[in-house]
Amino acid sequence: MSSVALITGGAVRVGRAIALSLAEAGWDIALHYNSSVEQAEATAGDIRLLSRRCELFPVDLADPQQVSHLVGDVVDAMGSCDLLINNASVFIPAKLTETDEELLDLTMAVNFRAPLLLMRDYAKLAKSGQIINILDSRIATTKTAYFAYSLSKKALAESTKLAAKELAPDIRVNGICPGLVLPADGPGRKGEESITLGSVKDVTDAVLYLLNDKRITGELIFLDGDLNLGITS
Repeated sequence: MSSVALITGGAVRVGRAIALSLAEAGWDIALHYNSSVEQAEATAGDIRLLSRRCELFPVDLADPQQVSHLVGDVVDAMGSCDLLINNASVFIPAKLTETDEELLDLTMAVNFRAPLLLMRDYAKLAKSGQIINILDSRIATTKTAYFAYSLSKKALAESTKLAAKELAPDIRVNGICPGLVLPADGPGRKGEESITLGSVKDVTDAVLYLLNDKRITGELIFLDGDLNLGITS
């Protein structure tokens, strides 16, 4: 039986690239989406063209009741869940003084609470496996233009380390922290301060690297050149 990867937000952008990359590597895909119905169906079609199985799981990650069934539904439908990738996120610009309760609740629910609950449920159902949380290189900064988003990713980063400690050695937990990511078909180019802009392939390569090296757990891999180091010259 083929290994199964559950990818949240797997219909578009980075999530889609991860799903296709894993399918090419021989994984069957449990593709979560919320509102991106057409994109999810298109991505599933592309995965099936690679002769891999793909099932769709529509869930509103802001609703903990829906979240609580997701991992179990994947196992019931596909027989196992060998990899969880928490990729979905809400990304809304607002400084602290512009952040209202609704924005804070939504962002923390989707970006932090849902991944945490999915990690919990995965740990209960999986005897072994891997969890990869897609974070953001801004967790290493104190930039506040996306205050709630940055806070949620910082919280998830710490949860990644805590979960790695608790779940070792049977389940490995790591995080990937991309910087600026170009579209899959975008040309490579240099940004300000000679920071190389990344591509979705950087993220998919990091995912495959973590899957293949069984020694790594509790690590956060930054994919942003030297941006997380605060180097400006």
